[in-house]
Amino acid sequence: MSRVARLGESGFALALAVFALVVIGALVATTFFVARLEHRSGGNVMAATQAFEAAEAGIALGLEAWDPVILEGLPVGADFALSQGELAGGVARYQVRATRLAARVFLVSSVGERHGRDGRVVARRVVGTLVRSDGLGGVHAISRGWAQLYE
Repeated sequence: MSRVARLGESGFALALAVFALVVIGALVATTFFVARLEHRSGGNVMAATQAFEAAEAGIALGLEAWDPVILEGLPVGADFALSQGELAGGVARYQVRATRLAARVFLVSSVGERHGRDGRVVARRVVGTLVRSDGLGGVHAISRGWAQLYE
């Protein structure tokens, strides 16, 4: 075999090896990109869930803070801040408002927020439930639970 023929074969083998390395590098880079995207996606879902849970906790705590003297005196269409607080060491917060819709019917809505390390809001969820006042200081849920509301 001539020397030129051997160089041609080794050049082809070198080109094939370089091409294989490029393909493998692209596969590895794609895998890292997809893994990072999946990790961030999971973090976003967790933050949204924590915001939703904070809003749900706000509804329950807001109904416990129900003040019939103030709320029964509200005109129809007016709203009142029932409660607000922090959960999980200040990472999640909630704010609860009651809006009078009719004589004894109120919409209780709660905004839950999940905050990042830097203090900015990462996720926000709003839930609400309809309640009926019995006129004696107690309230009874009209809806069986609370539903997510959209701002």
